[in-house]
Amino acid sequence: MDRNQPKSAPRRTKIDPATVKVSLGMTLHNNVKYLRAAVKSLQHQTHGDFGLVLVDDQSSDATETIGRRYERKDDRIRYFRNKRRLGMTETWRRAFWLARKTYPNAKYFSWISDHDIWSPTWLATMLDVLDSEDEILLVYPYTQKNHSERQDFFIHRADLFRHRRHARPTRPLAPQVCASHWRWQHGVRSISRGVP
Repeated sequence: MDRNQPKSAPRRTKIDPATVKVSLGMTLHNNVKYLRAAVKSLQHQTHGDFGLVLVDDQSSDATETIGRRYERKDDRIRYFRNKRRLGMTETWRRAFWLARKTYPNAKYFSWISDHDIWSPTWLATMLDVLDSEDEILLVYPYTQKNHSERQDFFIHRADLFRHRRHARPTRPLAPQVCASHWRWQHGVRSISRGVP
């Protein structure tokens, strides 16, 4: 391990959902191969004040067992399983709404993939920018694509792109439209203000 690398935040055993600063929504479906690495990279963030909602879209592998184990061991994590298969889009929506309901006072939200890995300073760096610059609408990391055993996955670094508010938004929902555009067009995970 690099000695210059910041140490990870200690695992929190007790949190108050009403005081969580950022909520994260991760959808799950038959991707147990990378799930442990994805969750571990989040657990070891230098900024530990977050809540993670895992939403399982009826996986048939060991995803449910692993998700429930994380929920028992780490108070920041909540596991939910869809009663029936909803598909990708509806499960992403459900992840957002469950994160909002579980962590009602969270100031920020980000979607998380079950097969991605985050630099330990990813969350802290993004939040530092959003907290210090009011004109920043959303931030997202540089992403490095890797290929491992026939599946692509992304490593999200702490380097950031910033998207500033337009001087005169064309409509009240401009931030949400922008966040969705960048997320789907560029395959990155952003943290944004307000509703996506």
